[in-house]
Amino acid sequence: MSLAPSFFLSIAGAAGALSREAIARGYSILFTTAVNLVASLSKAAVENQPDDQMTFFTKPKLPVVDELDYLPFEKDAAHLFFQLVSRRYEHCAMLLTTNRSVGEWVDIFGDTVIATAILDRLLPVLGVACPIYPPT
Repeated sequence: MSLAPSFFLSIAGAAGALSREAIARGYSILFTTAVNLVASLSKAAVENQPDDQMTFFTKPKLPVVDELDYLPFEKDAAHLFFQLVSRRYEHCAMLLTTNRSVGEWVDIFGDTVIATAILDRLLPVLGVACPIYPPT
């Protein structure tokens, strides 16, 4: 017996399906790639208008950030992403797609402290301990 291709759902496909369901239930959605998100936040920071872009990305009930692992974040971009996650922390959901395990997020964000801080805000909601704390 072979399985039809429709039984296999990619990460982006799952994000799309969850987004469509949220829209059907009346939630506001914002879909962007991590590269576009960071470019927008970085540009706003350079133009001394970071709050405008932060508000833009925090206003939707469900922002979907695709391809989190596509390119590593520069240090300033990682800090901006942390600020966004912090603003949403314990208030609203955030859907991220990545092909990397959380243990590899140091490679994405280029810094153990930033990666740990981001995961500290995302994982407790799921009841998962952060796996990348620096060894003591």
